[in-house]
Amino acid sequence: MNKKVIGFIVAIFVVVIGITVWFLLTSENSSNAEEGEQSINENASENENVAIVYFSATGNTKMVAQYIQEETGGTLFEIEPEEKYTDRDLDYNNDDCRANEEQNDPSARPKVKDKIEHVEMYDKVALGFPVWWGVAPRVVNTFLEENNLVGKKIYVFVTSGGSSSKESYEDLKRTYPNLTFVNHRRFTGNEDKNEYIKWISE
Repeated sequence: MNKKVIGFIVAIFVVVIGITVWFLLTSENSSNAEEGEQSINENASENENVAIVYFSATGNTKMVAQYIQEETGGTLFEIEPEEKYTDRDLDYNNDDCRANEEQNDPSARPKVKDKIEHVEMYDKVALGFPVWWGVAPRVVNTFLEENNLVGKKIYVFVTSGGSSSKESYEDLKRTYPNLTFVNHRRFTGNEDKNEYIKWISE
């Protein structure tokens, strides 16, 4: 057998080996991707019985709540005060503005329009709000006291330019020891979509 024939056989052998390795790697990567997607989809499906409840004064918390709803398939519910907050109400530089007066009065409970319908349907509640003076706006307290969330797993998420979620979360735990608060997170709306599912799947 001459050198040309041997070289040709070797070349064919190398090509066959290369194609086989490529096929095996491609199949493995495809399988891993499918498993990852299936895991995410399963978590999303499990979270369809989530009520995403939020109060949003300027729209930031509403945006995050909508992202959470899109990724979990849960049900959105807005905490709407009977008297909507105006820009003047939110002028924190004015000591007499409505927001400051309410936050300075721990017993303040602004009226809200509605309660959650069929609250018994939900196992989890994602509760979102902007941080006002380190804690939740008083209208959130109104919601918690007018809806029976005993036995529900409550996941707190906040929006804030600088405040963390810990202080407001701990304040709610102290105020409502009969409720089950699971964890807390500050979101900006720029997170990877899978972060929302991981957070509420804990």
